[in-house]
Formats: sequence, C-alpha cells, structure tokens
Amino acid sequence: MKPLLYSILLSLLATPCFARKIKIAVIDTGFDFIRFESKVPICLEQSKNIITNKGLKEDLQDNMGHGTHVAGLIDKYARYEDYCQVIVKNWEKKDPTMPPPTAGEQLNILTKSFKYAVEQGVDVINISGGGTIPFEDEREAVKKALDSGIIIVAASGNEKSDLSDNCNFFPACYDPRIVVAGSVDASGKIAELANYGSPIDTYAVGKDVVSLNGIMSGTSMAAAITSGIIIAELAREQRDPKYKSEKVKIWTSIPEKNPAQKINKRKGSLK
Repeated sequence: MKPLLYSILLSLLATPCFARKIKIAVIDTGFDFIRFESKVPICLEQSKNIITNKGLKEDLQDNMGHGTHVAGLIDKYARYEDYCQVIVKNWEKKDPTMPPPTAGEQLNILTKSFKYAVEQGVDVINISGGGTIPFEDEREAVKKALDSGIIIVAASGNEKSDLSDNCNFFPACYDPRIVVAGSVDASGKIAELANYGSPIDTYAVGKDVVSLNGIMSGTSMAAAITSGIIIAELAREQRDPKYKSEKVKIWTSIPEKNPAQKINKRKGSLK
C-alpha cells in the first residue's frame, strides 16, 4: 500500500465515524422480538438466555413484559446513538404447575448473568431489579465487572425504605461505584414506593412511564432511563475527545465530597 494511502486510512480509522459500538447488557426478562424487533438495536449474536444457556430469539422472547419495557426506555434515552443491547435473560414466567425457583437458584442465575455480561465486553450493565438478600458470589461478580471498567446501573428498589443507615437492596448496595437510580414522579417528588436516601446517585421519573409495550412504574424504569442517558453521554465522548461527561463522572465516582454518603453506601456492602 502506498504511504499516503496508508496514512489516510489510519486517519479515517481514528475519526469518530469509526468509533467502537457501545454495548449495554440488559439483565432482565428478555425482549419481545415478535412485536418490537425493529424498534431496538439488539446485539443478537451476543445475547443469551442464562436459564436455558441458549441464544435464539425464541429463547430470548420476553413473556413477562418487564425486559421489553426497560429495553425500550434505554433506547429512547440513548437518542439514536450507535449502540446495541446485549439481552441477558435471567427471569421468565414459569409453568404455574411447577414450583418457582428458590432465592438461592435465582441469585445464582443473576451471578451468572453478570459474569456473562463481563465476558461479552459490554460498556454498561443495566439491572432493573434486585432484592434484600445479599449473595457473596454475586457481589464478587459485580466487583469484577466494576474493576474491568464497566458501568453498572442498578435500581434502588421499591420497598419504600431509607437506605441511608442500612443499605440492604442488592445489587445496588454491593459497591459504592454502582450508579444507583431512584424514582420520582412527574413533579419531582420521590415515588411512593421507591427506596431513597444517601446511596442514591441520581433520580429519574419512574412513575407511569410509557415505553414500547405500555405503562409501568418503579425504580426499574428510572434505572433504564439513567442507562440510556449514560449511553448518549459515552457516545458523545467518543465523537468528541475533548468532551468529558460530568454526569457520568459524578454518577460513577465515589462521592469524596460527601463522606457520609460514601460511608453509608458501604454499609450494605459485603466486605
């Protein structure tokens, strides 16, 4: 190749139009490919049903609606950026004649979901869910993801609890580096059932939120909106090397300027 042509090619590869596609793992109930396949950019080849260990569309199909709602919100707030969603299905509606999974079984599946997301090299993980039972293996998987540079956005939970003195909703409370999203209504008031307190990094509207498949409420929706905004900010950073997102910086940093928040966020952590 001629030197001039080679230098031009290198220059083109360094421009924003050749930027790496941003990927977000959506750990949830799957996605409704039947109705909305063309509405959201999906990294299908990397998506997987953790329960069945399969990755075909029929294995990823959402039979509960929650994951589809979350995926739609992420895409809405990502603002048409060049990104894709890695669907990591970790929950599905069971045959009513069969016993539901135990808490231990479900936590094991969630742990595998985080590990799988790390293996796929995603930039962001959205987890619009959780519970009050901590699990050491899950905490380790979350830590590994954070240590690798992945941004984790987690719902603060809907137990109507103040997490300031006892941060006990997981995975949100495992690590102070997690971006914990709380929910407010349209007026900016904290939603009735939403967990609140100093561990919350940001709030977004989570009451009566419209997405692809209707209206839902909860901190799940707030987390999805936050993830979408982060994708948009990361994409802008890729386009403009001089731009550094203050939102992402604030949300992902341990708040040294507020020592009480730092301490409180660690209280629910398994050390």
